[in-house]
Amino acid sequence: MNFRINNQKKAALLAALLGGCLLGQTAFAQTYTEMITGGEDPAYAEAGIKDGQRYTFTGDNCIEIAADAANNSFARDLSAGVSIKKNGEFVVDGGRNLAIKVKGDNQFNKGLFIDIAGGFGAKKLTVNGAQVDMEVDGGKAHGIATFARNSHIVVNAPVRMDIGGTTESFGIKAIGDSVIDIANPIIISTNPAAKNTASLYATDSGAVINVNYKDGGVLYPGMPVNLDGDIYTLSSKEESWGDDDNPEEGWEGSTINLALSGDASDFRGVSGYKKDSVEEDDGMGGDTTTHIRYGKTNIILEKGALWINQRTENNDGSEWTGFKGSHVTTLTGGMTAEDAGNLQQVDKVLL
Repeated sequence: MNFRINNQKKAALLAALLGGCLLGQTAFAQTYTEMITGGEDPAYAEAGIKDGQRYTFTGDNCIEIAADAANNSFARDLSAGVSIKKNGEFVVDGGRNLAIKVKGDNQFNKGLFIDIAGGFGAKKLTVNGAQVDMEVDGGKAHGIATFARNSHIVVNAPVRMDIGGTTESFGIKAIGDSVIDIANPIIISTNPAAKNTASLYATDSGAVINVNYKDGGVLYPGMPVNLDGDIYTLSSKEESWGDDDNPEEGWEGSTINLALSGDASDFRGVSGYKKDSVEEDDGMGGDTTTHIRYGKTNIILEKGALWINQRTENNDGSEWTGFKGSHVTTLTGGMTAEDAGNLQQVDKVLL
C-alpha cells in the first residue's frame, strides 16, 4: 500500500467524518484565555459553561493559552488548556468544535492534563464532543497527559493534534498507575526535530494507554487512527528489568494497547523501549550490565490498516545504541487474508 495514497484516503475520510471543519477555517463563537482547572474557574462560570464539575460548550469555541509567566500553574512553568487539579470526576462537553491552543516559552505545555497538584486522590476527566483540535508548542509539549497516579482520562470525541516542542513532542503520555482511553478517531502529528518525540508514551508500571482497544480486541472496527511518531513502553522498577538474554523477565511495566482497523488507519514509527547501562559491584571492581526496560505493547493490525515500521525521532543519542528493533508483546492480524493488515518494514533493524 502506498503511504501517500493512504494519507489521501485518511484526509478525505476524516474531513467527511469531522464535517470538513479545519482549525484555521473555523469562526469561533468565543475564545477563552484561561485554563479549565476544576476549581472556581470564574471565566467559565460567568459564561454559563461551568456547572459544578461539568463544563458544557455549544457551537465552536477555542481555549487559547499564552504559555508565559502569567499563566503558570501553581507557580510552575506549566500551562494547559484543561489542567484538572482537584480530586473527583470532571466532564468537558466540547460542543461542535473545541480548539485548544497552548503556545509559548513555558517548559511544560499540555492540551488535556491531569495534574498531581491539589491532592493524591482519584481524578477523572472525560471529554465529549463532535471534534477537538489541539495545537501545543513549547519546551515539553504534550497533547494529552497524566501527571498523577490514580488518574483516568477518557476521550469520547474525534481528536486531531499537532504537537510541536523542542525537548519533548508527545501526543499522549501516561505515567504510572494512570489510564488514558481514546474511543474516537484520532490524528497525532509530532515534531521529529524535538530531542524526544513519540505519538504514545507510557512510562512507569501501571501506566496504560488504550487506542480503539477494549478487552483484548478492537473497540470500533474501521475507526480511523493515524499516528505519526514512535511509541514507547517502559518500566522504572528494577525488579522488572530484563537483560539481553531474558528481555521480558518480570513484565512489570507500562502498557500500550493499539488497534489499527481499516485502510484509513496507519501508524508510522517504531515500538521502542528503554535500555540502561548500570555499574554493578561483582566483588572484582564492578561490571556494566545492560538492562532492557520493556513494557507491554499489544497491536492489532487488520482490514487494510498500515504500520510503517520506521523510526521517526531524528535524535541519534545513546538511547538508540544497541536498538534491536520494534518490540511487541502481541501483534494480531485479521482472521482471513482479506482482513489482514499491512506491515511495511523501513527501519534498518527488523521487527
